[in-house]
Amino acid sequence: MKMLQKMATVVLGLCLALCINVIPAFAMENDVTTDTNTLVAKTAILNDIDEYGSNWGDDVSTNNACVVEDTLVSQSNNGDVITLNAYLNGQNVTITGTPLSKSENGNVTYFNASVDNADYDVVLFSFEKEIQDSVVYFKGYMQENGKTSGNILKVYLKDNNSSTNDYIVLEVFDYELPFAESNLNSLEVDALPGAWVAEEFEPVSIEEIDEPITYGDQYPSKKTFKETFTAGGYEQTHTLELTFYNYSADMLVDSNSIQYSQVSITGKTISVPSAPNLNSSKQSYLYVSFAELNAYAGSYTAWIYTKISGSVTSSIPKGLTASFSAGIGPISGAIGPDFWTQNISMKIDNTYDSFVPKDPDYARIAKVTMDSHCKLTQIGDYFHVTGCLAGYYYPSSITPNSSSRYDWTIKVANSHGLTSTKTASYSFNCRVNIKK
Repeated sequence: MKMLQKMATVVLGLCLALCINVIPAFAMENDVTTDTNTLVAKTAILNDIDEYGSNWGDDVSTNNACVVEDTLVSQSNNGDVITLNAYLNGQNVTITGTPLSKSENGNVTYFNASVDNADYDVVLFSFEKEIQDSVVYFKGYMQENGKTSGNILKVYLKDNNSSTNDYIVLEVFDYELPFAESNLNSLEVDALPGAWVAEEFEPVSIEEIDEPITYGDQYPSKKTFKETFTAGGYEQTHTLELTFYNYSADMLVDSNSIQYSQVSITGKTISVPSAPNLNSSKQSYLYVSFAELNAYAGSYTAWIYTKISGSVTSSIPKGLTASFSAGIGPISGAIGPDFWTQNISMKIDNTYDSFVPKDPDYARIAKVTMDSHCKLTQIGDYFHVTGCLAGYYYPSSITPNSSSRYDWTIKVANSHGLTSTKTASYSFNCRVNIKK
């Protein structure tokens, strides 16, 4: 008997040595009795996940090192609201999920989830069909047990008590909703809850792609930003496509003409080649957090005024009024509950550069900045600047060409602010013919 006890101790010691990097920061027990409302959740505890999520893995890549005993979860529901009770780290934890949105292909339902214990945050609560097209932690279990085309309930928790980046993964295979699936038909399409890795981790790569810009070209030019995230061996790429448009009209001497410059979001995508349930053709976590235009008047010209217009997403809480400023004085504009689409005229900054105009209200440089409360987040959002450019008399018998320059400064950020904000510059020259 003593020899057997000694051998058991040695084996236990070896097991602990092999799993030294994945020892849970907390214990997990089960005291939920099995009944008709009890779910069996495959469970893994992931400790010390790095800032890129690169060591998230799955049960195959980690050789089951992070897999622990299955968790019994008691389920109840009140209409479409699902309530889950489990015993975690020596205490009962209740997680409540309310249907929130669905994926673009309709295979995933995302829930707005809350947990009654401040030790945890819910990073994902989803019901997924056709799980061969999803990211699943228990990939090996799924394949070995012939569950590659069924349903799954996924609940991922983050441990707020740990000094390292730790998570609990709960996955219930062959899951059936406790209410009619038709109740979910009216949910809006919103793929962002499924892109939770972009909220939790830093991107593993960042790209900026430009289309060539030709001098004097007045057609749209594009700039595309890409950020790629990873978790569980799956790469998830978010894109943001910006289109810049500039137009300069010819003018007569001692007359003026209207010039335009605009930046708009013309494309957003989420691409997960190995898990198309997460794909989106219209959304991503990237957005424009800052936009500023410096418009430089060319020779023999000066700016009289600028006006702005646009469709932007406002971060102002409902019921408050925002102050939009460009140049000298701010002008207040009412903010709707979700989006600002009101055109507001602004007076430009009286900034001069090596030129003394005939009228002190004219300027060689116009600087216009999108208000800090405003963001470009959705396809179709734009910030537009209209400028009135005046042509002046000059002592010459030759009619000159004047070249106006537009310098945009754009900042692209991650929706949850984890990614370092990227500043991008865009310069555009437009030739203006001044005629007598």
